[in-house]
Amino acid sequence: MKKILTITIIILVTLFSNFVFAGENVPFSYNVMPDIQNGYVIDSNHTNQIGFSLFENENAIYLNGNLLEVEDDRFSISIDGLSGKQSFILSNEDGEEITYTYFISDDKGFLEGYNFDELKKNYKTYIKTVKGITLIYTSKDSKTINKVEKIINELPEELLINVEEMKFIPAKHSSKAAGITKYNKISFYNLSSYSSSTLKNVVIHEISHTWAHELTKEKKIDYSYTDYRKAVEIDRKFPSKYAKTNVAVGNYSEDFAESVSFYLMNIKSFTKKYPARAEYIENLLNDQKEININYADKKEL
Repeated sequence: MKKILTITIIILVTLFSNFVFAGENVPFSYNVMPDIQNGYVIDSNHTNQIGFSLFENENAIYLNGNLLEVEDDRFSISIDGLSGKQSFILSNEDGEEITYTYFISDDKGFLEGYNFDELKKNYKTYIKTVKGITLIYTSKDSKTINKVEKIINELPEELLINVEEMKFIPAKHSSKAAGITKYNKISFYNLSSYSSSTLKNVVIHEISHTWAHELTKEKKIDYSYTDYRKAVEIDRKFPSKYAKTNVAVGNYSEDFAESVSFYLMNIKSFTKKYPARAEYIENLLNDQKEININYADKKEL
């Protein structure tokens, strides 16, 4: 029985290896890797092309039947002059095809034909890029976006290192959350209903969660916030009821996000009330700044 199982495993591994590594056996749909996810939105004021990579070399790539230039297994599609929902048909010499569809903004940021899945009612949707962050919002949040843009521009670059996308949904979330973060993407809910100070707190709070993900990846903090807990214990009080409630059940991530937010909103006041947290956050920001400087120096070399 063991002998039969071993032979079966060897056969499966061999078949899989041939499928993955033999260029002529890799389906075209697996071979082409877009820089921008299929079906996504594109800010035409920020980029004028869509880049693609090849897992294995192709003899030729065609766009809607026209030969594309491929160099070092990379090629791109120009979107100059295009807007709205656009589909691009890529093909190879074997006749295999893939269709990529994108929503491209006009020069005013309007995304014709694009709507949020979370909304029952359709609003005009727009896109803007601020410090490399994609902001996707509806006409209902146009004024709010100006405030958010100002907040982003005032924040230290170190805090923004891991933010890729922000979506502004003009509706309440079922959990009543003002914002939900998933690694490098943030969804905000009903943000226009908040006062300017609360809005600022919510925006920086969620951005702080994205920063925490990056710090965890860099092993500057751990998932349990072990070192940060010590700062919380030293300060012996909390920046908000929300922070206190979460710490009570062992969740320090919300206290961290709240603290970073209030620290950056008023460094002097926060440092006076919560000196241990303030020192901890300042050290993290300085460490991140050093990493960014070193990375920039390496890029120049």
